[in-house]
Amino acid sequence: MFTISKAQMAKLGAHSRREFVLRTVAFLKENTPQWTAERTNDVIVDHIQKTIDACARIDIRQEINIQKVLYHEIRTNNDPFAEGPIRDILTTPALIESRRVMKLIKYLG
Repeated sequence: MFTISKAQMAKLGAHSRREFVLRTVAFLKENTPQWTAERTNDVIVDHIQKTIDACARIDIRQEINIQKVLYHEIRTNNDPFAEGPIRDILTTPALIESRRVMKLIKYLG
């Protein structure tokens, strides 16, 4: 049996996050071409990083759900983390993560 140190786990997590960010940049370029064309890669990456952190604070951690939140935020120009009905949907404690994201999508139309 082998043991992975905390430093190794942190490195693995950082690598996974970088890979996810790169996949998400490609996803946004394909699905929101106008939005991404108006921004530099650094700005896009920064926005993705901030969204990952904001999603984590409200217990949205699955990659697909983070991408859905990003996509619908950009598509509708709504900040899902600002106080109001959208944030209320995303923080409903009785619902699992995927149901909260689906309710968000339905609400935004």
